Amino acid sequence: MSQGFYDVNESDLTFVPFDIETTGFKAADGDFVTNVVLHHENNYHIFINTNGNKVNASKMQENILKGTELDNVVLYVCETEREMLLNIGDYLDSHADNNTILTAFNGETYRANTDFDVPFLRTRCLRNGVPWILDGYWYSDTYEVFSQSSRFDTTVKD
Repeated sequence: MSQGFYDVNESDLTFVPFDIETTGFKAADGDFVTNVVLHHENNYHIFINTNGNKVNASKMQENILKGTELDNVVLYVCETEREMLLNIGDYLDSHADNNTILTAFNGETYRANTDFDVPFLRTRCLRNGVPWILDGYWYSDTYEVFSQSSRFDTTVKD
């Protein structure tokens, strides 16, 4: 990043929430990323890893939209985890800028282990020979803001 985080006017920042889904909780033990959802530019960008299965992308998108009132879903169907990670990296490279902050809820830990979402993605990038897709982007985890341990109880008690 060419400028410091605190040197940016907050109205110029673009927050891009994301979440991943996986086959399990251990990236190093063979579990892999099945999909990633980014919410950016008022669209839900859903990257799906079919793990080698051939699917009709337009039919899949039609089925997804049929079950919801959303009309702002962009679907990227990939046959491998590697292809999916590369597509996410390409998307970020062409749509994000120096004022983009990727954000997740509890994206750094899972049950006090450093296995989710960011560390999991990092491991899967390494395992697939893909350059780190979040390289150079700011990241924020909202977990501490919303966790019960960080909440202030405003209830008046006897």
